[in-house]
Amino acid sequence: MCDLIPVTARKKKARSGGWFFKRDQERLSVLEHDAAKRAEARAARDIAEAKTAHALSAPAADKVDLSLLWAARNGSEAMVKMLLDTGKVDVDAKDYIGRTPLSWAAENGHEAVVKMLVDTDKVDVDAKDKGGRTPLWWAAANGREAVVKMLVDTGKVDFDAKDYIGQMPLSLAARNGHEAVVKMLVDTGKVDLDAKDETGQTY
Repeated sequence: MCDLIPVTARKKKARSGGWFFKRDQERLSVLEHDAAKRAEARAARDIAEAKTAHALSAPAADKVDLSLLWAARNGSEAMVKMLLDTGKVDVDAKDYIGRTPLSWAAENGHEAVVKMLVDTDKVDVDAKDKGGRTPLWWAAANGREAVVKMLVDTGKVDFDAKDYIGQMPLSLAARNGHEAVVKMLVDTGKVDLDAKDETGQTY
């Protein structure tokens, strides 16, 4: 029968968009597929927004919000400021290895982020991770001079805090060749130069 339909009529039908509504194997039209995808995208967005809202308002016992930790770790200054301004984030929230936003920012040398965190007067500048390492330990080990100075200037750090094998900020800085950091720590007059690690080694 199709052969009896004039060619012009068949072309007109094709141009009309009739093909667009052809059912697939699941009996869904192209338009229905598209609508379903849009609905899924909206649902995913709504879920993400709900999770974010919950993370910012949920009690610490219910959920640990690591938004600030990730922002600090990546040196995202604007994001860190925005989260701190909410007044709803735990500035000392720890990840699975016990590290805090300040710990990560100190290791990576994100000076502006470290300053923002320290300036809150709410962070534990000497918080230890599960390996016994403090923000000063991480900063000294990686030669982050400006960060070391900021932490030292707080007057709240333990210069001889040991990690799980007895290594201290000064020993790590010396071992890694960070002369400026070594001098800065020694000049405080608060470092025990005779301290030994678990193997009995001194500085």
